[in-house]
Amino acid sequence: MIRLRVDPVKEGTGTTMGLFGNKLPPVVIPPIRRADIAAAVAATPPKEQSWLTQAHAEIDYLSDLLPADEPVQGVARCAPSTTIGFWVGVILLTPLRLAAVYARYEKSRIVGEPTVQNFPFTDVSQLSFVAEKYLNVAYIDTKDGKRTTLEVGRDPAWTTSFMSLGKQTLNRSKF
Repeated sequence: MIRLRVDPVKEGTGTTMGLFGNKLPPVVIPPIRRADIAAAVAATPPKEQSWLTQAHAEIDYLSDLLPADEPVQGVARCAPSTTIGFWVGVILLTPLRLAAVYARYEKSRIVGEPTVQNFPFTDVSQLSFVAEKYLNVAYIDTKDGKRTTLEVGRDPAWTTSFMSLGKQTLNRSKF
């Protein structure tokens, strides 16, 4: 049996795969307008960063929508969980809300209008999630009885970290 070994990523060196010694290029994050969002993206694992680079337009869109005095604490890739097609999106966590924007793409072009969802913590009754090997789903329940289901993150460990921080932030907002 052949096992692949992934060496830790060193700044600017890429990841070395043990089987053939091929190096994967480091993730290059395009410039992001807001420093807090750029810092949140930089804090994500490399696998998440590679998906977030595809969501640059969506990140810019949310950068313009969120109030400048509302700091972003975390970011993850997101997409609607009940649709067909290739979707690119991002979900941001602030002390006051979760905000998501995502769009359907065909051949690297947006099809239709992007979808924006805003979940102020004053309206959220519960956050829950499932983070397994191929299933990273967040459930956002609002006080009016509606449930929104989103794919959040590409790596179960990152989904767990992001959504756990979201749950802590929601709980803190109640006081």
